[in-house]
Amino acid sequence: MRVSIVTINRQPSYLQELLASISAADFDQLSLTFCVGDRDDSHIPEQVPGDVRRVRTLPNAVRENHGSHIDSVVNHAVAILESSVILEDDVVVSPRFCELLRPAVEEAYRLRPNGHFVLSLSSDQVWPRGAAIVPYPLDVYSGTMGMFVPAELQFDLFRFMISHLEAEFVSPDCTIAEYCQTRGIPLYCITQSIVKHIGVQSAISDRVVSVQCPTFAGVK
Repeated sequence: MRVSIVTINRQPSYLQELLASISAADFDQLSLTFCVGDRDDSHIPEQVPGDVRRVRTLPNAVRENHGSHIDSVVNHAVAILESSVILEDDVVVSPRFCELLRPAVEEAYRLRPNGHFVLSLSSDQVWPRGAAIVPYPLDVYSGTMGMFVPAELQFDLFRFMISHLEAEFVSPDCTIAEYCQTRGIPLYCITQSIVKHIGVQSAISDRVVSVQCPTFAGVK
């Protein structure tokens, strides 16, 4: 499985906790790509879980004359182009990540055989149980901390995100929600979260954030 990690060298850092949770999860033939939101990748360890380690940094030319919000959107776009599974660096994953992801993706493909959907892997909502996935209302979407983007959609979503950088305070969440609304792409959420947000400091502002995840599958 190919996984992109959206990261930046910042304090406090949660990357080691994420990597430890990945080591404890049920991944097989794992390839990790670290998408770094600037030129400083010194915080990424040489030894990481999985079989392949890649690092992608944003060129300085991309980062000139604008703020960190746009950097964040571009970095998420690069991560989406690299992998179907995208994680932010201040989360942990469930030990049952692959076990629970598989039926959710299968159900999304059953509903949308052409692969035109986006699947959030975490939410602060408590969804009705019984189904692997549920529709995720765009007006409360905050799922870029962990998501699955089908290969059929990766390039189109990448292109949309890169072309919608006019607003200085654009965000990955808002851009993806706008993409789904504009393109008529359904946004789904897994009903039992397999990604849990642990960060308390925004990577793109001084804002303190706290996201609850009441349905996180934290027991193997």
